[in-house]
Amino acid sequence: MSITKTYIDKALALVERNKEYLMYEQEVHPEMRTDADWSAIKEKSSKMNLEQDGATTELLNLISANDSFWKAIENTITDHDIEKLEAHLEITFPESYKEYLRYKHFYTIFLDNDIRFYPKPIGSWEQILKDNNEEMREILLDRGYLGIGNYSDYGEVCFDFNDSADHPAIVMIDYESGEPEMLAENFTALLEMIIAKPEPVVTELKAWEKKMYGVS
Repeated sequence: MSITKTYIDKALALVERNKEYLMYEQEVHPEMRTDADWSAIKEKSSKMNLEQDGATTELLNLISANDSFWKAIENTITDHDIEKLEAHLEITFPESYKEYLRYKHFYTIFLDNDIRFYPKPIGSWEQILKDNNEEMREILLDRGYLGIGNYSDYGEVCFDFNDSADHPAIVMIDYESGEPEMLAENFTALLEMIIAKPEPVVTELKAWEKKMYGVS
């Protein structure tokens, strides 16, 4: 199996193991919606931590009645869909990213607490890519970068097409400075680096955190 598919499958397994905290959205496409076992969920802690060595710790909230669980479904994205998006953005995706786009539909999945690629749900995956890049056009598209995800609260994970249009490096564009920071020599190398790390772990809040957040 390719590194791209391995990354997606492992990331899906991570969120599925902790679905009450990681696998829900306020709005879910009807084809991706799945039922919740509320009798089991109500026994869970309202807040947990998501920890990973060398990465930012995230506070997680338990799914609420206003949210819906989602499930991954088989891909519907065609080569023609990708070609139309490339024409709109005036770039050509590397083959590794095309493979990523063509493998399953899902919302937010990850194996690195800091690096979250854009959600890829059926019906809106293309608009998500367009909107995120158009909103930051002056620091991304106009400067030779294409955003594909977020790096914590610090910046945008991007392809850098300035040095190579065929084999773009992956950089993080800092939100404050607008400057690039190298993450990996290409998309495949980034996935390999992420997979090699210990996976994030959902953990109980510390005593002082429970007191601060009012968690019994």
